Amino acid sequence: AAHRSPAGHDGRRRSGRGRPPGRRAPPRRAQRPALSFGQRRIWFIDRLQPGSAAYTVPLAHRLRGELDRRSLEKALTAVVRRHEALRTRFPAAEGEPYQLVEETDPVLRFEDLSECGDPETRARDMVAAEADSAFDLAAGPLLRARLLRLGPADHVLLVTVHHIVFDGWSLSVFTGELSACYSALRAGLTPDLPELPVQYADFAAWQHAHLTPERLRGHLEHWRTELDGAPTVLELPGDRPRPGAPSHHAGAVPLVVPAGIAERLREVARARSASLFVVMLAAYQAVLSRHTSMTDLLVGVPVAGRDRRESENLIGFFAHTLPLRARLDDDPAFSDLVARVRETVLEAMSHQELPFEQLVEHLVPARELGRNPLVQVLFNLLTPETGVASDALRLAGLDVTEFAGEAVSTRFDLEFHVHDEGARLTARIIYPTDLFDRTTMVWFAEHLLNFVTAVAADPSVRIFDVPLVTDDELELMARWNARSDLV
Repeated sequence: AAHRSPAGHDGRRRSGRGRPPGRRAPPRRAQRPALSFGQRRIWFIDRLQPGSAAYTVPLAHRLRGELDRRSLEKALTAVVRRHEALRTRFPAAEGEPYQLVEETDPVLRFEDLSECGDPETRARDMVAAEADSAFDLAAGPLLRARLLRLGPADHVLLVTVHHIVFDGWSLSVFTGELSACYSALRAGLTPDLPELPVQYADFAAWQHAHLTPERLRGHLEHWRTELDGAPTVLELPGDRPRPGAPSHHAGAVPLVVPAGIAERLREVARARSASLFVVMLAAYQAVLSRHTSMTDLLVGVPVAGRDRRESENLIGFFAHTLPLRARLDDDPAFSDLVARVRETVLEAMSHQELPFEQLVEHLVPARELGRNPLVQVLFNLLTPETGVASDALRLAGLDVTEFAGEAVSTRFDLEFHVHDEGARLTARIIYPTDLFDRTTMVWFAEHLLNFVTAVAADPSVRIFDVPLVTDDELELMARWNARSDLV
C-alpha cells in the first residue's frame, strides 16, 4: 500500500524550508473544521466517483508466534484514540464538507479461517477484497481492522484506511506506534508516547490561515511561468483505449538495478553534485520521452508536505505532488540532463507549499474524469533510512512480515517506485490494467534498465543515442518480419 501514498520526493527527507523555529499555538478550531486542500480534492473526487476504491489503502501483516490478542486490540485503540484523523468522518452541511471527530474506539474484527481448506489463500482473497472495498466518507469509520486466524500461532492483521486521513508517512507513524503500544501492553505497562501538540484539523486550519491570497499568488506566479506551454497530457502508447470510468486496477512489474551499475549511477550523481533521486528521475524522463516521442513533458513527484515540526508525528493526509517539467528537445548528454533536473528539483522544492489542488484549479480548468489532472506519471525514490521498511511493524515475541495480496491499484497511467537498498536498487513499475498488458510494461522496465546501464557506463552519451530495444524484442521483431514476408 505504501506505493499509493509515497512519503516524499526522496522518502522522509525534511527540507526545513518554511519551518518555524519552535512550536506555535494552532489556530482556533472552527465549530465545523474545514478540510485541508488535499482532503477537499479527494472528497470532491469521491462525490464524482461514489463507491470507488481508488483511495483505499490496505495494510496486511502476517504475525507468526504466540499473539496476545487483547494487547493488540488495546494497542490499536491507543493509536486511534491518539490520532483524531483516524476517528474523523466527513459529513456536509449545505453542500460544504467538514471534519467531524468521533469518540468511538475501533473494532478489531476477529475471523477464524483455520478450518478452511486453504486458510492462506482465503486470507489473500480477503486482502484483495478489502483493497477493492470503498468507504463512506460521510458515515465513516474510515479505518477498518480485521484479525484473521490461519492457525494456532499464525495470524494476519489487516488494517484498511482511506487515503483522505492517511499517507505514506502516516504508515511509518502508525506501525511505529502500534509496535510500541503492543510491546508495552504485553509487558504489563501503560503505553507512554509523547503528547501530540496538534491534531490534523489544526493543521488544516493553519494551512488555510497561512496560505493567504498574497502568498498563493507568489507561488502561482512561479508555477505559471515554469509550466507555461507545457503539455498537460502525456499519452503513453497503450494496448487498449482509455475507458471513460477507470477501474483503477493495476499490475506491477519488478525491476532490479545490480549493485555495480547502481554504484556507477551514484558516481554520476556525485560528479554533478546531485542525488541518486535526480539521476533516476532524469533516466525516467528520458525513457518516457522515447516512448511518447514528446520532448516536453511533466512527471509528478510526491512530497511529504510536513514542513512544520508539529506535523512530523501526526497521522493524516499531508502529501501532495510536484509537477516537474523536462525539456529534452536539444537531445542533451545524460550528465547535462542530470544537472538540469537538479536545478528543476531545487526550484520546485522552494515552491512546494502550494497545494497541488490549487495548482490544478488554476492551471487545468478542463479535466477528464478518467485521467489524472496535470501529471499522469509518477516517480518516487525511497531509502532504508527515510522510507517505510517492509518490517516496520515489530510486535514483541512475533515474527512479522508483509502479507501482500494480489490486488494493486493506481490513479496514474504509470508509476515508477525505486528503493535504494544501499547496494542494488529494486523498483516496481505500477500500471493500470485498463490501458496496458503486462508484456508491454515488462518491456518498459527492460528499456529503463538498458538506459541506466548505458548511461552509468558513459554519462556523456546523448539521451536519444542510447539503445533501448532488448535482444528479446529484436528477436521477436525479426520473427514478425519473417512471418510477414511469407504472407
